[in-house]
Amino acid sequence: MRRRRESESSLELLLDTMCNTFGGVMFIAITLAVIIAGRQISPKHEEKSRITDVRQLQSEIQALEIALQKTQAENAALAKEEALISQDSRMQLVGEIALLEKKLQNIELSRELEVQKTTSVDAEKVSLEIELQQLQKKLLALTKKLEEANRNLADERSKIEELKQKIRLASTKTLTFHVLTEKTKMPYYIFLRDDRAWRVGPLRTGNQWSAEPDVAMTQSGNQLSFAIHSDQGRNVCANDTFTDGFNQLLSAVPADRIIVFVVEPSAAKTFCKIRETLKKQNFFHGFVMYEKLESFNLLLADEVHYEY
Repeated sequence: MRRRRESESSLELLLDTMCNTFGGVMFIAITLAVIIAGRQISPKHEEKSRITDVRQLQSEIQALEIALQKTQAENAALAKEEALISQDSRMQLVGEIALLEKKLQNIELSRELEVQKTTSVDAEKVSLEIELQQLQKKLLALTKKLEEANRNLADERSKIEELKQKIRLASTKTLTFHVLTEKTKMPYYIFLRDDRAWRVGPLRTGNQWSAEPDVAMTQSGNQLSFAIHSDQGRNVCANDTFTDGFNQLLSAVPADRIIVFVVEPSAAKTFCKIRETLKKQNFFHGFVMYEKLESFNLLLADEVHYEY
């Protein structure tokens, strides 16, 4: 009789331990279920926060996997206890119930893991959709740029075709080449810089040479050097017509001299206007091109034939 009471007392202690273990496991399961249910009920976050939650979900998956491993270890321990109490049918029945409950808990944990993995996949899907939208926007922008480049290319091709047509038309016309004309009249030089003109000359009185007031002259043998006075130049054009000062300069040139323009690169545009106007007036003239210099030189000779 005493032995039976001792076995019943041991059975009560074992049942108490198993119930406590089962209660703890159920508390953990219910807590996880409440947390997951709260997350399912909470409103959806913005796309960026979903992407950020992927890491948290992965850490929770790892935690659940660790809990599953602990549960499996406890199952192994319960299996050993089941082998020890297999002689008592009631203890065996209690052990089977606990084992079934443990297996049920494992199934629930596995289901939670699957839910967490599905959520992680959904978050990755959202991230990929965002990247796809960004790529579509970039593709649209590149398409617009390509269309614009094609339009510009078509315009350039049209211009090239127009130029080719003009060249073909020009090739059918008769070209006239103007040759240089030889004269014995001495040149009268006018210096051009930017949109201004300076009288140079030189003037001759007997065997003496002198320069106009707009320049300074030095003579070395039969070579004359001229340097302009920057404050003496006069404007050439105003509103695409010659200024009064420049017209006076042209009319003051001696009749036995021919105007030759000394042109710096900065005065090329101005000289083109002068040349077109003088050609329309049948005004005979010549020109020479100089790089920008502080002075320029002329060589004197007794008998010279000039070409204009």
